Formats: sequence, C-alpha cells, structure tokens
Amino acid sequence: MTVPTTEERAAVYRFFAADDTLLYVGVTQRFGTRWSSHAKEKPWWPQVARQAVVWYDTRAEALAIETEAIKSEKPVHNVQQVPKPPKPRIPASELDHTFVTRFRIPRRLWDAYGTAAARKGIDRSADLVDHVRAFIEQHGNEHERAELAAAELELAERRARKGGRPKKETNA
Repeated sequence: MTVPTTEERAAVYRFFAADDTLLYVGVTQRFGTRWSSHAKEKPWWPQVARQAVVWYDTRAEALAIETEAIKSEKPVHNVQQVPKPPKPRIPASELDHTFVTRFRIPRRLWDAYGTAAARKGIDRSADLVDHVRAFIEQHGNEHERAELAAAELELAERRARKGGRPKKETNA
C-alpha cells in the first residue's frame, strides 16, 4: 500500500459571508497562493468572513468532493461546475429578430454607464451598438466589414417593414 505524500494531498475549502451564506467552494494544495489570487481577482473577496477547510488524500478525491459540493450546496460565486443550459435551436422564423447577448461587466460600471448615458440623453444599448459599428469600421478586416454592411442592411429592412423603431418613452 502506498501512503500519499504531502504533495498529493489537496483540500476543499469553503468561503462564507458573515451571515453564513456559502460564497465559494474550491480545491487547492497551496492556500497562500490560491487565497491571495482570490483576494486580487475576485470582486466578492471582501464578503469573506470565514473559511472551512477539509484535507483529502488525493487531488482527485478533493475534486470529486468539490464538484458534489457545488452541485448540492450551490455557492453564490462558483460558475465552472454549474451546468449550462443547452442553447435552444432558433427556428427560421425567429432569425429575423435582433440577437441578444450577455457579457460580464461589473454592476457598478454598468450602472454608472447607464446613468451617464441617461444624463446625456443617450440609449445605452444604442451607444454600445454604435461603438461596435465604429470598432469594426476602424479595425475590421474585409469579411468583418462585409458582415457589418449585411447587418446594417438587415436592420434597415426590418425597421422599414415594422414602421421603424418606436421611440422609448421617458418618465419625467
């Protein structure tokens, strides 16, 4: 029988908020490195009030425990082990709609952008589309500029068919 060495051992750690909300579950063999990485990179790090650590004989065992913990305990900030829902197939009739996408941005930055845009009387989404358009015009290759032209034509046709985009009502 082989006795695992210290280098093979790994720990599953859990970070909790002051109200005992489980924030994150992870695996490491070197706490100092891993935790300082969290402290530098994770916006949720200031919420960490306490941690719990359990050591396992092998990293494989720790990874299995971590995966199960993420599935069953549902920590707020784990995203890797959370299964993503399958992308729905888009029927041809729906290809006529504007594509909706998501991207990661800090909430404070998004909110500040929204209030600054509103103060200037600019629609945040339209401003982003304008930025994407300008970026492709300036930096895009021939294919990307052709895709931009096709998208502009598609938008123009859709707006003409639907009577144009209605103006957004503002509550004054």
